[in-house]
Formats: sequence, C-alpha cells, structure tokens
Amino acid sequence: MIDAHAHLDFEAFDADREAMWARALEAGVEAAVIPGVAPAQWARGAEVARALDGAWCVGAHPEWLAELGLSPDALRERLIAEGEGAVAVGELGLDRRVEGAVGREAQEAYLEAQLDAAEALGLPLVLHVVGRHGRLLELLAPRAPLRGMVHAFTGAPEVAARYLELGLHLGVGGALTRPNAKKLRAAAPTIPLGRLLVETDAPDQAPEGREGRNEPAWLVDVVEALAALRGESVEKVAEATGENARTLFGLAS
Repeated sequence: MIDAHAHLDFEAFDADREAMWARALEAGVEAAVIPGVAPAQWARGAEVARALDGAWCVGAHPEWLAELGLSPDALRERLIAEGEGAVAVGELGLDRRVEGAVGREAQEAYLEAQLDAAEALGLPLVLHVVGRHGRLLELLAPRAPLRGMVHAFTGAPEVAARYLELGLHLGVGGALTRPNAKKLRAAAPTIPLGRLLVETDAPDQAPEGREGRNEPAWLVDVVEALAALRGESVEKVAEATGENARTLFGLAS
C-alpha cells in the first residue's frame, strides 16, 4: 500500500514520528506522499520524506494563502525555483470554507499560478477542493489532459466522471469508511481501478471506529472499505492503488 496523501511533517507527529512510521510499515504501507501547504514548510516536508523513504510536494494550500505573503506571480516563480526533487505541485485548489479570509478571485489567481508552475516543472497536481467542484472543473478543463489527483474525493459519480475525463486520478480516504458518505460510496465502484489512489490525510480524517490522530497504519481500513464496495479482494486493491501512486508520482518500486 502507498499512502498518497499524508501530512507526516506536521507537529502532530513530532513526538513519535519514528514509531508511527514503524507501525505503518508493519501494517503494509510501503511509502507516503507528503503534500506541500506553504513555502515555509517545503523543506521540512522534504526532510521528513527522506527520513521515511517517502516523497514530497511543493504547493500552497487554500487555508494557508492568507498568511502567504507572496503574490500569485511570486508564488509561481518560487515553486519553479524550489520544485526540484518534488514529485508533485500541491496541494492547491479552491475551498469555500476560507473565502472570508481569501476571496474567490484570489483563490483562483493562486490556483492558476500553481497550475502554471506544475506545467513548467512537468509535475502532476495534488488538488484540494471543498464546495467548489463546478468552478474547479471549469478552470481545469482548458488545460486538459492533466496528470494528478483530486485529494480526499467525496463527490457523486457524475462529478467523479468529469474529473476522470480530464485525466485525473481520484484519492479516497477515511470518509469512505463512513456509512453516511453516500455520494462517495456510490462513486467508488464506478471509478476505474487504474485511476484510484488511497490516502489517510493524516493526522486528519481518521476512519470510522478509530479515535484520535489519524496515521498511515490505518490506511488498511480505507483499502478494506474500497475492496468491499467494489467486490474485489483487498490484495488486488492494495496492489493496484500502490502501482497507480508509483506511476503518477514517479516512485521507485
């Protein structure tokens, strides 16, 4: 298994990062991809990724834009200058919840700047979207075909189909284990296995029945839920999603 999206550089793991990763390896997790959330964090993400034999990204998350201190153009140039060694640009996107701090137009300007940087670097995208699927799809469509993942996808089958048409992979996480995630649970069986990724979004989004901080060892809960919904074996889903992550992010086998 490969955890395609886990914030293992966050302070939540500072006290027991090595023990946490040992539990992940014991559970069958082979690697993790650490997303970028702000320039001040990129070096830390790279450091932790190297220590855990993982991979890291560069990007500016919508929730961090208000404190970014960079214009969209300056962010684009910094991404290009510092992106060597990263496996993707992101997580970037649109988030309805933070529009009071960073308005729609500003979020879209930063999105476009990061899309430009990813194109210049030849890297895939790690996309974050909350409450703005329609607008994100509109902005992405002129750039298709695209490489990348929609992180923590929870949308309906018809929304999944539109992202797939653009060439993107869909990442599913702890939400899939919750019976009330009806749209996602309906969509999961419709997505081609070759376009699925599994993730924890640790330390957030713990699976149903788990308490406290999420961590990569619990990725097995997501794989088991996905396999059950699709009527496929856990082994098949784990192998396929792992290979998808290796191919998309250029990870070693």
